[in-house]
Amino acid sequence: LPGLKYRINYGPDLRSARSGNFNSTSVPVGILPTASTSESFWFSYALDNQLTYDKSFRKHKFNVTALYGIQERRNESTNISVRDLPVETVTYYNLGSAGTLSGVGSGYSRWNILSYMGRINYGFDNRFLLTLTGRADGSTRFAAGNKWGFFPSGAFAYNISEESFLKDVSYLSNLKLSVGYGLVGNEAVEPYETLAQLSRTAYDFDGNAAFGFAPGNVPNKDLTWETSATANLRLDFGFFNQRISGSAEVYETTTTDLLLGFKLPFTTGFNDVTSNVGSTPNRGL
Repeated sequence: LPGLKYRINYGPDLRSARSGNFNSTSVPVGILPTASTSESFWFSYALDNQLTYDKSFRKHKFNVTALYGIQERRNESTNISVRDLPVETVTYYNLGSAGTLSGVGSGYSRWNILSYMGRINYGFDNRFLLTLTGRADGSTRFAAGNKWGFFPSGAFAYNISEESFLKDVSYLSNLKLSVGYGLVGNEAVEPYETLAQLSRTAYDFDGNAAFGFAPGNVPNKDLTWETSATANLRLDFGFFNQRISGSAEVYETTTTDLLLGFKLPFTTGFNDVTSNVGSTPNRGL
């Protein structure tokens, strides 16, 4: 089909980190060396499938874009620390020879986003330009029923410099007035924050120290996308074949469902719970 194009973009990001630490403790006498080692691994990628269609006839010009995309990130980590090593050499490669295991840990997290986007660009006589966009994003950071957010936007531009009554103005190379309104989303919470988690705790068991687990957070399954709505009015100008150019813009943004920590009474046993609270306005020139 003439004018139809398909494009795939894939961007991977792979990082790995290792560290080893050896502490010689010959002074004071009788204290044996300590050592620790840790490893971290991160892998993330973005995959976009994009379909575009262009069509022009007479003074009309259409461009339609459809997008299907995935983003994902996975983190893994391990660490171990020991003391009372038998020799004064760099032995964090042989931690099994230590007399005491002082700490061991591991970690894992994973999140991804699934996205759909549709956009229509329309131009008439290169004077009137219209863009309409709809985007839907689903994030694993939120609980079932609140994973998806829909973010539409639209913009209209008027190329004043393309009008016939300005064609003879030689020093004017560009004059365009545009207005827009749209929503964007923010999912800035940690993975698994909507789930109930456990944390290790110490307690007295018949006069002896013991370890157990207790609730580590207050889960909030109602968390959802933080949304920012922006309206703007802009004027672009250029003179003398764009030797002098610039723009002036006024905008206003209102962010709702802010993702913030909501303070709790200490008697609950927790400091705060992540919630969608309040809104903030932001405007500027």
